[in-house]
Amino acid sequence: MRSARLRRPVLAAFLALLATGCGGSDAGKGEAAAGGEKATATAAAAGRETASATPAAGETMSSDRHLESLLTEEDLPGYRGFRDVDSEGLPASALAADKPVCKPLADALDSVPSGATYVVRQLLTPPSGKVRTVVAVSTYQGTAAERWLTDLKAAVAPCAAGFKATEGTDRTTYTDVVAEPLDAGDEALAWSATVTKGGVSVPVRLAVVRKKNNVALFFTYDAEGRAVGRQPKDLVDAQVVKLP
Repeated sequence: MRSARLRRPVLAAFLALLATGCGGSDAGKGEAAAGGEKATATAAAAGRETASATPAAGETMSSDRHLESLLTEEDLPGYRGFRDVDSEGLPASALAADKPVCKPLADALDSVPSGATYVVRQLLTPPSGKVRTVVAVSTYQGTAAERWLTDLKAAVAPCAAGFKATEGTDRTTYTDVVAEPLDAGDEALAWSATVTKGGVSVPVRLAVVRKKNNVALFFTYDAEGRAVGRQPKDLVDAQVVKLP
């Protein structure tokens, strides 16, 4: 399934973490594999000609402009990043939530910006520690970005106690959904949740920031399955600055 191919490679380390019960050696191997797979994409992206100019206010980004908007080591010294690029755009999410109002949250928790026309992703690791952040930069047409933020905000309260998301035979449970303050971009929303799959639970933190028609989504977790103290604000601020 193409939508699964687009999402899963960049989230391979997190899925390995769930599959191995948090912090096992296989989880580390999954993370290393994800890094190696992304290194090829990074090298290809780095060599791409990017002649497109920065779009005017309200315009959506081109594929090359998306690549330019991803963080680099110069933007955030010490971090490492691997890009996951789909130049054909973003397919519709195949996820289904048992509570329809929770689907926008399910998409975000699966690193899928609902309704976006294009997305690029990278997995960022800090200079030290076990915190990992998947960043997805996406673009929208018209007022679709504002509508997604509205839908996300409307979902937090009714989904706080938990919900289930399925894709084919794959099922994930989300609980303890709690909104958190975040001041960034033109509009922002942050929340924490617990992801449970195969009997293993991992706490995560997410943030979605809109700047004009473009959105950055941040999915943060600990590589050993421990609680994440906070969303890495230095990373969020640096990424928002690079959005046109």
